[in-house]
Amino acid sequence: MYKQLYIFKVNKPHDVKKAVTFIDFSEDGYSRQNRKKASQEVNLRDTDNAKARYQEVIDHVLGNIPDTKYYTEANGKLIKDRITLRGNDWTFSQHVVIDPMPTEEDLKKTVADYLSWKVSQLMQDGVDNG
Repeated sequence: MYKQLYIFKVNKPHDVKKAVTFIDFSEDGYSRQNRKKASQEVNLRDTDNAKARYQEVIDHVLGNIPDTKYYTEANGKLIKDRITLRGNDWTFSQHVVIDPMPTEEDLKKTVADYLSWKVSQLMQDGVDNG
């Protein structure tokens, strides 16, 4: 699930030729515990440089060059693209380009997962029949 924040200037129409910055902020550096079992102080913990991540988002919004690189185009966490004025393309997920070509690593993981599953099935059959 993507966290969404919209920042715009009031009473200023959007120029459709201007790029809009989309940031996948789902990994914000905070970890959350079970809300029923923890107080607010314990529930929300900075476990992965949350303050630096928030500062980086602020820097992107203000047009500054961030000191950190949590959200970049190279890692797919930041996208600069155009939007229409219709409002049907204003979310990060609508601008993600998915490469359908699997990598060699994808193939290796799939084969390893299958072999692991197959071995566990053979072992289970041996236990059930033994």
